[in-house]
Amino acid sequence: SLVINDDFIAAPGAANPGVDLAPVGPAGRAGLRLHPDYEDYGCGYVGAWVEADPGPMPVGNSDSTALRAEDCFGSVYDISADANWEVDSAYGSISLNGDNSFDAENAGTGYLEALDACEWWQVDDDPWNPPFGDLDFDCGSFDSGTIHVYPTISNDSSVWWFGGEPGGGAYNTQGQFSTDSTGDVEWTVVQGSDKGSLDSESASSPVFTPAGFPYQSQDWSDSFCASVTVNGESAEANGCIVVRIPWKFVPLNPPTTDTSSESTVFVDYIYYHVFEYISGGSALPVMPLNEYFPDGVAYEYPGANWIRGAPNGAYSDSGGLVVDEMAPSVGSGAIPQAYFDHSCGPTQVMNWQQQFFAGSTAPGSGFQVQEDQQTFYQNCGRHENPVSPYWN
Repeated sequence: SLVINDDFIAAPGAANPGVDLAPVGPAGRAGLRLHPDYEDYGCGYVGAWVEADPGPMPVGNSDSTALRAEDCFGSVYDISADANWEVDSAYGSISLNGDNSFDAENAGTGYLEALDACEWWQVDDDPWNPPFGDLDFDCGSFDSGTIHVYPTISNDSSVWWFGGEPGGGAYNTQGQFSTDSTGDVEWTVVQGSDKGSLDSESASSPVFTPAGFPYQSQDWSDSFCASVTVNGESAEANGCIVVRIPWKFVPLNPPTTDTSSESTVFVDYIYYHVFEYISGGSALPVMPLNEYFPDGVAYEYPGANWIRGAPNGAYSDSGGLVVDEMAPSVGSGAIPQAYFDHSCGPTQVMNWQQQFFAGSTAPGSGFQVQEDQQTFYQNCGRHENPVSPYWN
């Protein structure tokens, strides 16, 4: 309803004694006061604005908006329904969701427009009868000012590095970053540039490939991190990927089982769990592993002719268990003859350096986790002087 000098009440457009009403919009003008003798005198709106949070806000958020107006008494009214609403956004950053809500759709900027709001506006004050004054019925347009929408990043939490080897397929050796926004995309590495690289600085979903051993401590916070800017707006949080590696062999207790064999006299089984590179980490199941012999055989027994077998590779079991099987050369011509007596030593036959790698079953490929001396005695086999983790 429209209030006329607090004395007469009439619906918009109705006649009032002594008053020639100008056209008005929808009902809801309780705050507008017109003098009973003059249609262009009274208390009108002195200002209006679009109320909207300028952000920055993330893609996917929604917020309310309103066109508000203040009259000459300082009272504020919601006149949203009197305007035609539109959005101006170069990158589709915001969209209307009804007359009183908007959605953040894509990174960038934009603003809301309230058009054709037709009201009684107070154009000046009456010095003899404040706060009343001259009124003008006019249609105005208002905007929210710039609303900023920023992109967000999603990414894999970790990847594995095995010295450039694929890891047997069970372990992810590449990671991905992605942003929820499109347009002018720019990725920037902000931490860990020595740990790997992105395959693109402008793709929406670049791929991260680790480049090498990333740490000299067990600090998981030291990761590869990237930020993204889309259409001039930057993500508020970086994306970070931890580079994980196999760490070391941990021997079982007891580490060795000595057994007799009809075919080879004795077979010794040496057991390890392979652990990843974190404090309190767990054993790694189905991990491809291999052994490698960088040097030749050193014979300690005079005239010994035992033959070293070829290095090979295998996988850890489902519990991360690794087994190295040691059996001697046998036959009527073997020097010396092997024997089994549930002990080990003291007569050494031969030895060589042995290295263990994770990430591949091909000898010498992957990330080295241990080095030791593989030693055969006349009655047993052992790993001696192990160094694990090898890099430490």
